[in-house]
Amino acid sequence: MNIYETRDGDTLTIALVGNLDTNTSYEAWEDISGKLEGVDRLMLDLKGVDYVSSSGLRLFLQLHKKMSDQGGTLTLMNINDMVRDILDITGFCKVLTILDDKQDLDSNTLEVSADLSNIDVVTDFIRYHLDQLNVSEKLKNQFAIVIDELFSNIAKYAYEGYNGTVRVEFHKYEDAPQAVSIIFRDNGIPFNPLEVSEPDVDAPLEDRDIGGLGIFLVRNIMDEVEYKYENNENILKIKKYL
Repeated sequence: MNIYETRDGDTLTIALVGNLDTNTSYEAWEDISGKLEGVDRLMLDLKGVDYVSSSGLRLFLQLHKKMSDQGGTLTLMNINDMVRDILDITGFCKVLTILDDKQDLDSNTLEVSADLSNIDVVTDFIRYHLDQLNVSEKLKNQFAIVIDELFSNIAKYAYEGYNGTVRVEFHKYEDAPQAVSIIFRDNGIPFNPLEVSEPDVDAPLEDRDIGGLGIFLVRNIMDEVEYKYENNENILKIKKYL
C-alpha cells in the first residue's frame, strides 16, 4: 500500500494505491489517523484502489467517525465500479459522501447523504461555483447561511428512522439580469417550508415563538424561493440576482 498526501489549508487529500484488505487497511489507518490534527475536510482518493474488503469498509467507518468527532468531514472520490458495488451492498453509499471523480466540483450536481456533517461539503460545492463568477464575499456568506438553514432542516427532519440523500443543483443564468439558483431535492417526508408561519419580528423577545426564523431568513436573503412536491421528491429552489 502506497499513501500519498496533499494539503491545501484545512483540507487533506490522501491518495491510496493498492487494495484495501486486512493488512493494508490497518496500515492505512495507522498512517492517516496520525495526520488529521487541524484537518476539517479529508478527501480519500481511491483511484489506485481496485477492491475493498470488510477491513477497508472498517477503515472508512473509522475515518468518518474520527472526522465527525473533530467537526470535520470525510469524502471518497475516484471510486471504481467494484468499490461502488461493495459500498452499495453494505449501505455505506447512503452514509458516506462520494464524488465520482475530483472534477465533480465542475458538475452542477452534488448528491450527499442527509447528514449534518455534509453541510460543509455542500457549502464548499456552492462556493466553488460562486468563485468562478467572481461574486462578492458577502454574497458567498449569504448563500452559506441559506445552505446551513435548508440542508440542516432536511438532515434533521426529512428522513425519520432511515438514511436518505440530498441532491443539490447549481444553475447560473447568463441573460440579463444575471442570477444563480440552487435546487435541493430529497425523497423524504413531504414538507413545504413556505407554509411555515412567518415570525413576528416586531414582537418583544419574551413573546416570540422559538422556530420559524430559518426559512424567514432564507426568504429575505434570497430573491425567489419556490417549492413543489413532484414524483415523490421535495424540490426547493432558491434564486439570487447578481
